[in-house]
This record gives sequence, structure tokens and C-alpha cells, in this order.
Amino acid sequence: MSIRNIGIMAHADAGKTTMCEHFLLHSGLLKEAGSVDKGSAFTDNDAIEREKGISIRLSSFSFELNNCIYNVIDTPGHVDFSSEVEYALKAVDGIILLVSAVEGVQSQTISILKTIERLKIPFMIFINKVDRAGADTERVLDELRKETKKELLVCVQNSEEGLYDYLNHDELDEQFIEQLFVHDEELLEKYLEGGNIHKEEVADLLKSLVENCELAPVLMGSAKNNEGISELLEYINCFFPEPDQSHQELSAVVYKIEEDANMGLSAHIRVLSGTLKNKQNVKVVGLDEDVKTTRIQRSANLKYEIVEELSAGEIGVITGISELKNGDIIGTSSYLELNSQMEAPLMTVDVKAVADSDYSKLSKALIQLNLENPRLNFMWHKDEREFHIDVMGDMQMEIIEKTLRNRFSLEASCGRPQIRYMETVASSAQGYVCYWMPKPCWAIITFLIEPTERGAGVQYKSEVPVSELQRKYQNEVEKTVPVALKQGLKGWPVTDVKVTMIAAEEHQVHTRPSDFVIATPMGIMDGLVNAGTEYLEPIMAFKVVAEESLLGEIVNDVVKMRGEVDSPYFDQNQFYLEGRMPLKTALEYPAIFNSRTSGKGRFHTEFTGYQKCEDEYGNFREYKGINPLDTAKYILKARKAITESFK
Repeated sequence: MSIRNIGIMAHADAGKTTMCEHFLLHSGLLKEAGSVDKGSAFTDNDAIEREKGISIRLSSFSFELNNCIYNVIDTPGHVDFSSEVEYALKAVDGIILLVSAVEGVQSQTISILKTIERLKIPFMIFINKVDRAGADTERVLDELRKETKKELLVCVQNSEEGLYDYLNHDELDEQFIEQLFVHDEELLEKYLEGGNIHKEEVADLLKSLVENCELAPVLMGSAKNNEGISELLEYINCFFPEPDQSHQELSAVVYKIEEDANMGLSAHIRVLSGTLKNKQNVKVVGLDEDVKTTRIQRSANLKYEIVEELSAGEIGVITGISELKNGDIIGTSSYLELNSQMEAPLMTVDVKAVADSDYSKLSKALIQLNLENPRLNFMWHKDEREFHIDVMGDMQMEIIEKTLRNRFSLEASCGRPQIRYMETVASSAQGYVCYWMPKPCWAIITFLIEPTERGAGVQYKSEVPVSELQRKYQNEVEKTVPVALKQGLKGWPVTDVKVTMIAAEEHQVHTRPSDFVIATPMGIMDGLVNAGTEYLEPIMAFKVVAEESLLGEIVNDVVKMRGEVDSPYFDQNQFYLEGRMPLKTALEYPAIFNSRTSGKGRFHTEFTGYQKCEDEYGNFREYKGINPLDTAKYILKARKAITESFK
């Protein structure tokens, strides 16, 4: 049997879960499609999902139909759970992008479109809910064409008589054929000369264009009424690519982590190439030692069957590797696009247990949740007894609180979210540390710290020859520099900085590798004091579509929010405006914008990078732990001469 690995993606309430229910209905695995509203949907099997009526984690299932195995990953539509979409993107060969014929293109639709185009993943668009009052497929098509660089080809169109499948109709539509044959000169010439065109030729050309990401088919229907589903399944089978079998080296990606009451940590994986065998020693990118599974299960018709191996293209669940986290790669990463990030979490929040006695229990729960979603970036500040996670928004915080309550029997709450600022150095300067007391210890370092261009991150190099400082000591410095820069003078990570070790000294008797681990943060912080640091704030690129008469008001809004705008363009009594504004003001604007436009405009933002801002717009944060600038106390703590709770 052939295999198709597909992802179902959309904005919230577009009908993804309903579509998945009808996939299963067509396969014969369900006698009746479940309902999101009634809480009976197969893929929404979490109690919180049933309560909220939305998907919060991705779910996967498999079924067989027409000699094809469909491996389907259904993803959440709410922007706060974009990380789930990111993990799915690494595991699929094709994507079905749903768009509501009523609500049209939403902010999340645009984010998904841009990401799958960047990753060059073949996709089809299904315009859903064509039966609903207010449905306007022409408007939606126009919106889509403005947002995507890909050519869109309507293949299944709704009409008063029902759905019209251009490809499988008795007579091929002239406009359909001409749009398609523009991509093949020989077929176009044959067609214009009146030659006999075979449907197989049309299908082969369409398949090639879809697989090469030159064109995206558009289908229409109503998932709720089971209209257009059979056509969509046929198009998936015919035009999406089969898994690549050309590479023999093992490569598999983890796209979901779950905690099994009996088996411990379970990892849902997609094998990209090669074969994963049970109890075989394998590499995991980022882990030093080989690991091996204790059990492998393959997804098959809503169940999982125990097997001895998984081959390229198959999805399954493995157990026995407790170190795995979501997004990890087993084997080689050579065949995988690593950067699938859509939306970066730009806020951080502290999580506190209601009862102090649950402190330890909460730490274990958050560690588990961080394995399931590493985008949380869980930080445990033990001196302050604080837990911090990065979040997308209010909905995610609410779900985390409910998850802690339902899964872990913990009453905990998220505090007020803070924007994740960063710091950069204001000038070039040197940092110096002489760590030689109390003996035994000896590590002397001089750093040159310099600002770099925006987006460069942290750069490090050593100009000290190994004849003056042994390689094993230099390695410790190199590993510790990024750690030392996680908190700057204002309490935020330091970035866009170049650190050069220009001088260093060891002692033949007293020096140990750990001395340079302790000394490096003191030298870095000394350099930051000498250079000074400035705030960097997250900047959002925005796109506005609204009535032409509102242009002046909205431009005025943007200017007041410290934003900047590009030149607008106009089309059909609407204006299209792009620009940039700080996240701090962008967070507050959607409600104002909806009021301005009476809910008829469209406001989309996406993170575009960091830029400097004045201190008055920043947010000073106390240093977590003992600051290396307090050298005496820092050294005592590093040498375990004082307890963690003493500060």
C-alpha cells in the first residue's frame, strides 16, 4: 500500500476536527461522525478539549482507503497552540489548509501559509462551510491570492447544482485546462492545436506541480454535511507525494510526547528515512549517549499494534527513551528542515502552587509539560523558589492551569505575563576576572565584549593559544559564555554580542576545569558593566485590511503606538497597510482595531525581530540567583559553601 502523511491545519473553528471525523466515517472505522459541540469527536479525546470545544494538542490517527494508508495529524487552530502546528510540520509530506467560507482568511491562516511556503511543503486548500449563511467563496479566494505566492487552481467548485469537480468531469473545462497547461508547453501546444488530451496527462501534470510546490489545488465543500470529503481524499491520494524512500540512514522526528501510566514516557514519531528497530542503539540529536527503545507500536486503523520496526513513512509510538522531548530527532537531521517555528512565545510568566507543600510536585509537573512542549522554556529559579515559563497568551495560561489541575491534581496559577525583553551591549569594553582565592583555584581571564548587528545572536571566539591555556580549560569557557549571558544588567538575556577571550592564565598546580566555569560569568558581568547594556524589545510586523475611509485613523493609531507604516495600496474601497510596531503596543491594539472597523477589518501581526528601545519602555527584572557581580557570595555559592535558599 502507498502512504500519505498529511497535516490538517487552519484557524480556530474552521472545521478541522469535523473533517477528521468524516475521514474516519468514509474509511468505515466510524459508523457515525462525532461532534465537537457534543464532545463526541474521536480526535478531541482530552477532557479539557471536550469542555472548551477546541483542540489544544495535536492528535494523529491512521486509516486505510482505496489501497492507501492515510496518516493524519490534526492540529489546534488557536494561535496560542501554534507550537503544536510546528511539531506536526516536521512529520508530514502534505498539508490540507482549511479556510471558512464565512470568516475567510484569519491571522492564523496567514501564519500557516507563510510557514509552509518557507518550508516548501505541498499543500491544498479546502474552503469549508460553503453551506453556511454568509459564505462567499469568491471573496475568500481573493483574500487567499493576496496572501500566498503560490498559484491557486480551483479544482472542486461549489455551485447551485452542487460540487463541480473539474478534473473528473466528462468534459474538461477550458479555463481550467489553460491555467494548468501554461506550465507545460508541449501539452499547451497540443491542446491549442486541437489534439486529444487524456485525463491521465492532466493528472500527471497537476501531481508534478503540487509536489514541486508550484501550485496549490483549491477544493470546496462542507465537512459537517460530508460534502467534498470524498473528493478531497481522492486528491490527497492522487496528488500528494509518497514518503521519500531514497535514503537508508535512520532519521525520525518526535512530534508528540505523552506520559503513559503503565509505560512511562511515550513518543509519537514519524520515520523520515531508514528503519528504526526495537532495542537498537540509536543517536538522538543533542544527547551524548546512545539510547534504545523498549517497545515500538505502529499506528493502524485507530489502534496501535506492537511491531519490531518502523520503516520510512510510517508513524508510531515508542517507549523506553525517557530523555526524549517534543521535536527531537532520532538518527540524523540531514533530511529535515529544522526551523519550522511559526510564532515565538514572547511573554514569560511565573507559575505558583496555591499550597507551598506542592512546590516539589509542581516542579515535576512543569518538567513533564516542558518535555511535551519545549517552547515553554521552563526555568526553575531555585534560590527564589520560582518557576517561569514562556507563553503565547491568555488561552494557553488558562489551559496550563486546567492541565495542572486535571492531570496532576495541582492547584496552581499563572501570574501576570511579562514581555520577554532582551539586552545588548551599548559599546565595546573589556571584562576581567582574577579568580585565585580561596585556594585551591586559579583562573584569570580577559574578555573583549563588542556589539554586533541585530539578529546576530551570541558569538564567541578565543584568541588565546593553547600554549597559554589548555584546550580543556578553553572548552569550559566556550560552553559557559552563553550561560553567563542568559541574564544581563537589566535581568534579561544578552544578545547580538561578540565575546572574545583575549587573555587567560592557568596555574600548573591549582587550576581545575571548574575554575573557569566559575570565573567566566564574573568576567562577563564585569564586561557588561563596563560596556553598559540597552533594552531590546520585540517588534511585530503588521498587516491591516480595512475600509478606505479609516486609513487616517488607523495610521494615527500606529504612530501613537511608536509604530511605523509603509505606503498603503488600495483595492475595491479597501486599503492594505503594512508596517511595524512594538509588541507592547500591538498587544493592546486588536480590541481597538475591531472597534474602529466594527469587526469588518483584518489585523495580522507576526514577530519580526528585536530593536533597541529607551529605558522608559523597558521592564527591569531582578537578577535570578546570586549575581556574579557579588563576587564573594557568588564564589561561596558556586563552591557550595552556602545553601541554595540563602541570597
